[in-house]
Amino acid sequence: QLLAHTIRRARQLRRRGLVFRDDAVLRQEQAATYAQHDAAERVLESREAAASMSEADRIFYEQLRQRADNYTALQAAGDEYGLMFHLRSELMRKQVGGAGYTRDGSLWLRKHAFSRKRVEDYQAHVCAALRYIGSGVSPSS
Repeated sequence: QLLAHTIRRARQLRRRGLVFRDDAVLRQEQAATYAQHDAAERVLESREAAASMSEADRIFYEQLRQRADNYTALQAAGDEYGLMFHLRSELMRKQVGGAGYTRDGSLWLRKHAFSRKRVEDYQAHVCAALRYIGSGVSPSS
């Protein structure tokens, strides 16, 4: 029991930053500029968000990442029709495109930079794919 109590207490102290100083916490405390402080804060926030994320959120973010990687791979292969098929099936049918987040309806999304970053990355891949299709660069155009 003593060992379990000691381990639990050490974990609590570590979360508070009182024991085992974290590099990001030290960088934040020793930051000379706002940019350095902000960068350290983002690292800490992403760690906290990743640690507190539910399994459903993990699955959702993994789907976003996989679909963004799929768009990139289809662009690299020059498969314009495959890209249009995936964009249509995933965005128009609300598999991921509008079902998991909304711009004005999700207070939680606005408060968590970790989630905003993931969604922004996904949206950037979607926009890049749409620009690729519209540009006529692919061999099948």
